[in-house]
Amino acid sequence: MKKVAVLTTFMDLPSGYGLVPVVLSQLKMLVNNGYTPGFFVVKGFEKHVDAKRVPKGVELKPHVPFMHLFDYGSGTKKQKHHVDGKGMHGGRGKPPKTNFDKQVSLIVSKLDSELAKYDVVITHDLVFQTWFVPHNAAIRQIAKNHPEIKWIHWLHSGPSARPKGLKYPHTLRHSDMPGSVWVSPNDTMKPKFAEMYDVALKKIKTVYHVFDPVRFFDMDKQSVELIEKHDLYTPDVLCVWATRIDHPEGKGMFKAMRLLGALNKRCDAKMLFLNSWSNSPRMKANLQRIRAETMKHGVPEENLVFSSEMGESWERGVPWKVVRDMMWIANMFIFPTQTETFSFAMLEAAVTKNLLVLNEDLGVMTELAGDRAEYIKAGAEWGGTKWTTEYQPDEKTYWAEKAEQLVARLGLIGYTCEHCGESLGNFGAVKPLMMSRHVLKTYNMKWIWKNQLEPLIESD
Repeated sequence: MKKVAVLTTFMDLPSGYGLVPVVLSQLKMLVNNGYTPGFFVVKGFEKHVDAKRVPKGVELKPHVPFMHLFDYGSGTKKQKHHVDGKGMHGGRGKPPKTNFDKQVSLIVSKLDSELAKYDVVITHDLVFQTWFVPHNAAIRQIAKNHPEIKWIHWLHSGPSARPKGLKYPHTLRHSDMPGSVWVSPNDTMKPKFAEMYDVALKKIKTVYHVFDPVRFFDMDKQSVELIEKHDLYTPDVLCVWATRIDHPEGKGMFKAMRLLGALNKRCDAKMLFLNSWSNSPRMKANLQRIRAETMKHGVPEENLVFSSEMGESWERGVPWKVVRDMMWIANMFIFPTQTETFSFAMLEAAVTKNLLVLNEDLGVMTELAGDRAEYIKAGAEWGGTKWTTEYQPDEKTYWAEKAEQLVARLGLIGYTCEHCGESLGNFGAVKPLMMSRHVLKTYNMKWIWKNQLEPLIESD
């Protein structure tokens, strides 16, 4: 395992868009996979309140010297900016008096021996930004002193036309650097980046930015535990059901397990029960009955999750916020209950944009959802009357056909109804549902680490 440093000019960690969330996600990925990254920041950062936001397991390295910065512009005309103790500012004031060579020497003196301890150094926009031309020159000197270091330069600014007639040091912003690869956040712009920096296209790699639902939704700690332990971003279909498991038959849970089995023959489908009051012997027996029924229908054991099995403290239930968090990342709500008079759970699933799969035999569901949901037949019992369903041609075939229709509704396969000729893949909601799942499956830390960042770091 290689030693990795992340080199920045950060003085704090402002919220919002930009470099900060990208860098923090990289640090988290490194720590999560057994690395102890060095996080290089400007001297004084360690005293800032944002130092507490640095992920645990990261070694803070406040070795980048503080200095007043000057915008070197395009290299053909000086841009007037000034810097005070609060940061960089555009304005009409005189640019600060700087000595380029002294700044470069200072940076080299502070970083050379420190960066020499690492196998890989990741930089962020240091090569292109006009404020950091001295840093650009300095890391090139360090690279010359230590040719064994691999440099990975993240390019956050979009490619621009390569200027003509540049003179040193402005040429550094548009030239290759020994021992380096360059990272674009997309494939589309790689040819233009190669042209801009005058490097071979094969030296431009792609690493997507991480979308972190935990940060975006401000998720509960227990939500994070569920996601990480049960890999909840990965399945094609994630169903979440917050409920008690005291009456599995009345809630239609065995019907749901039949459908889950049929779904798993067509895609990777997972059911998460956020089950409450499950600490009694009766509830634990019911849990095992549901699990046994699921296994009968070919569902992999890991694709049926009960929150109560996370530990004794989980058996009475989870906070409401965890229910919301899990609904945000789910995409299908299977609800074959036979006796409900109303359903808050269904409304919660609806506003979090889950595809609703409701019990057609329970008229309350069609009253509440109308034609905005998909329906299955699961029987019903209320008012002293019990409705049963005869499946044609048989129950196994019924659930198989329903599963195929539902995965089509989510855009996972193409499907045309043999009765009405409707192409279910053209369902109006399919693209938002497809894109939501694609974001969770692809732009997460685990996928990006395994498929893009780790190979880039560990390759020679």
